[in-house]
Amino acid sequence: MDLRSPAIWWIKRDLRLADNEAVTAASRHDQALAVYVVELDIWGAPDASALQLNAVRRALSELRVGIRARGGELMVLRGTLPAAFDSLRTQYRFTAIYAEEETGLHWGYQRDQRVRAWARRQGVSLTEFPHAGVIRRLPSRVQRKAIWDGRMSAPCFSAPERLSAAPAVIRAARATELPTFRECGFVKPEFALQRVDESSATRVLSSFLHRRAADYRDGISSPARARQTGSRLSVHLAWGTISLRTVVQATRAHLADIRGDRSEEAKRMRASLRSFERRLHWHDHFCQRLEDEPEMEFRALNAAFRQLPYQDDPALFAAWYEGRTGMPMVDACMRSFQATGFLNFRMRAMLISCACHLLDLSWRRVLYPYARIMADYLPGIHVSQTQMQAGVVGINTIRIYNPAKQLTDHDPDCAFVRRWIPELCDFSAAQIIAHAVGESDDSLGDYPAPVVKYSARSRVARSVLYRTKAGTAAREEAQRVLDLHGSRLRSKK
Repeated sequence: MDLRSPAIWWIKRDLRLADNEAVTAASRHDQALAVYVVELDIWGAPDASALQLNAVRRALSELRVGIRARGGELMVLRGTLPAAFDSLRTQYRFTAIYAEEETGLHWGYQRDQRVRAWARRQGVSLTEFPHAGVIRRLPSRVQRKAIWDGRMSAPCFSAPERLSAAPAVIRAARATELPTFRECGFVKPEFALQRVDESSATRVLSSFLHRRAADYRDGISSPARARQTGSRLSVHLAWGTISLRTVVQATRAHLADIRGDRSEEAKRMRASLRSFERRLHWHDHFCQRLEDEPEMEFRALNAAFRQLPYQDDPALFAAWYEGRTGMPMVDACMRSFQATGFLNFRMRAMLISCACHLLDLSWRRVLYPYARIMADYLPGIHVSQTQMQAGVVGINTIRIYNPAKQLTDHDPDCAFVRRWIPELCDFSAAQIIAHAVGESDDSLGDYPAPVVKYSARSRVARSVLYRTKAGTAAREEAQRVLDLHGSRLRSKK
């Protein structure tokens, strides 16, 4: 590679300068231009939303400042790819593109295929670097843990000291504007959302490791407490404002620092951080499933579950998506998620379980709309978790969440419910819980009665799922799924 020739850093889900192999490689060229493309076809896809664009806009804003401090500029292009690159080449004759691999849905995959074909025709070198611990063309799951451990233990890349291009190119790039909500077809979110940029990611990681993590294990199941006790790094990992390797190494370093501390708080901190570190491994485990079998966007991993009958009643879907099912915990979680883009893992699982098992909505029906709610949307995790909670993978325990139990376990005073369902503000916790568990026929003002009965719907769903799972076809297919997608990480008790 001739480093005297111009290069571009194609920014995708790696909105950071530190520990970024793509920008590091581009910076070795005499001229390197950072490029983000506002792909209106991608932002117009059914899984995209204003919550996600809000995160990208904030991250790009700070990133532009960091690039300018290094003598460079961020160029924001509009259009589809590779046409936008073709147009750019008329004014900036780059010969190399550096980017991070991306595991996304089929429109992102097709876009990447088009860019690769275009680069070959143009004689442009395209180098793609691995995303975290996701392994492209992984020959066997048996090898994954060793590769993941090797990547996470490797030294982090420092942010480049310089990124510069020709003055005319710098001037042209400086005139380009960040993506707007209007051009992408969105309305700006009303709520103040979590700040997403590289400096915020660093602060959030530090506050978690040194303060908030002590309550991590005890608090992450509660939709209210998880906002403080959870790491709150999911949105940063989703958009790449911090690398997974940085988080893993910082977690291990802090565990080493407190190893000899025998205080009760240190013991709680160690237990929580070990649990957190295992979840970081699971992060890439689920992304790897979509990487290895991209068809799972359209069909259940286990072929025996592909013909499950679903009613897909539009009225029930609307009730679920708008938070008016008459099940307080479901509705509060959905309304909170819709407004803020964040919800803890257990409650996300409960919402999918409710949709598929209680309301008889297919996982395919909810897949894209549910993605739009997530500020921390990462396709690999989302598709994998949607199928897993819908019970169509065939190798996991079938879980049908009881929304009333989740309420009594994780919001017994109903503070979270009343925060997000104003119709219930004037009712006591006892009244709300009685309504949730079906012990009272009393009306709760304007709040609706449950659209379905948990006991009846869960009984039917459990029967269908277990009968399918017990069949010969499902058992045979489960072995294939386990061989290709099963974790090789031993659980630690």
